[in-house]
Amino acid sequence: MPLEVALVGALIGMIAFAVFVVRQTISREPERPPVEEPPPRRNPPAAPAIAPRPLTAIEAAQVGLRGQAAPSPESEFTKLERLLLDPNTNWAEVEAEAAKQKRATSDFFDLRREAPIRIRYIAADGELTERDVDVRSFKVEEGPDGPPVAFRGRCHVREANRSFLIRRVQHAFDLTDGTEILDVEAWLRAQPSRRRPRDLDL
Repeated sequence: MPLEVALVGALIGMIAFAVFVVRQTISREPERPPVEEPPPRRNPPAAPAIAPRPLTAIEAAQVGLRGQAAPSPESEFTKLERLLLDPNTNWAEVEAEAAKQKRATSDFFDLRREAPIRIRYIAADGELTERDVDVRSFKVEEGPDGPPVAFRGRCHVREANRSFLIRRVQHAFDLTDGTEILDVEAWLRAQPSRRRPRDLDL
């Protein structure tokens, strides 16, 4: 009898231990793998500075400098402002250079025969005069096909060759037939003429 009681007690103890082990296994949370932290971000290395390539001798000659880039073109307003602020500006040289550049874009046409014309003309001093002129040539700007801006011929009042700006002509008459010239520019273009080489002046 005592042996049976001991066996039963041992069996109960084993069952209780097995139940305890099972409960511990169920209640235990599964172990999670450790989370690896991402490495700290690093700024990309700065690109190495590239030194500008020096100009070749030919390139330097083309831009008129050695080892430098060509300067940006100066606007007309900036150039005028610089000249006005410079106390050493030689205005005679400035006017000569401006006239040279203007002549470079001007063309002259010689009439194949003189064209007599009577004009009412405002002189530089503001005086209104009447002139009879035998027109011999005229000047155009903005290329050979540009508008005429002046004409030149024998003035019967001054008894000499004179140049006349078309914008100062108030009225004009063709002395060949006595008709009024409404458009002096068109009248000059209609005259038989030939273009003069640019190295000759009006």
